[in-house]
Amino acid sequence: MTAMLKEAAPLTQEEAERLLGSLSEDLKKFKRRQLQGEVQDLFKDQGKDW
Repeated sequence: MTAMLKEAAPLTQEEAERLLGSLSEDLKKFKRRQLQGEVQDLFKDQGKDW
């Protein structure tokens, strides 16, 4: 991806803000999925199925 970004034309401020917003949303989704996985693991503590 780094190589792809280096080859890309310089971004305008508007394009950069849109890209940053998109990446921020993706990060929120990943964090939410990770947290949901951790919560599910809590309910299977020590082989107990609550």
